[in-house]
Amino acid sequence: RMSWIPYLTTLGIPENTAISLLPLIGILDLVVATLLVLKPFKWLYLWCFIWTFSTALVRPSVGESWWEFIERGAFYGVSLALYLHSLQPKPTPAS
Repeated sequence: RMSWIPYLTTLGIPENTAISLLPLIGILDLVVATLLVLKPFKWLYLWCFIWTFSTALVRPSVGESWWEFIERGAFYGVSLALYLHSLQPKPTPAS
């Protein structure tokens, strides 16, 4: 398994800081997932899209293939689709 340290250091984050951030990133992912299950806010869908797109995009910058970015399209694609769906007006009940 490849560590996330190279991804973070490529962004200019020092290695010791990156190591400290990893548990916080994991906790944030769990909090976001829990909130989406309990109360799916529109901005959380947008956050998921931005996060999954950017984490997929950083892979080629550390020397991984662009296929790694494309392969993760399901993650950022679903996040974007859910966000766009959340923007649709709610149907009104028939009277």
